[in-house]
Amino acid sequence: MLEQRGHQSEALLCYRQALLVDPTNPRLYCKIAEILLRTGRDQELCGLAAEMVAVNGCGPEDINFLARNLYASGRERGLLSLLQFAVERWPEDSPSWCYLGWILRLAGDLQTTRAQLARSMRSSPYPYAHTRL
Repeated sequence: MLEQRGHQSEALLCYRQALLVDPTNPRLYCKIAEILLRTGRDQELCGLAAEMVAVNGCGPEDINFLARNLYASGRERGLLSLLQFAVERWPEDSPSWCYLGWILRLAGDLQTTRAQLARSMRSSPYPYAHTRL
């Protein structure tokens, strides 16, 4: 309700307070990330991801969940830094590399996309994971 009325700061505070009650809820992190992007605070996404890992022990699947939801809600800005955080933190995680390559491809950076695809294929036991690229 606060978001719909344009009260982004208040909504952000409410989601932060909700995290105190349910700190492992990835949907709360998604809502926080959406507000950060909506208010031009994309640079805070990596801090949010680091918080997810440090406070909750979240893994790459949670960061990828966040990235997929941001993309699905039309919030592509900031995804590149979020996914770069994921591949630096978990270099063996093939889906993170795939998502990073996918975002690079959508941005038109085909040379880097090819490098990400090669990196993803080296780390993945699942060849079908690369079909998105």
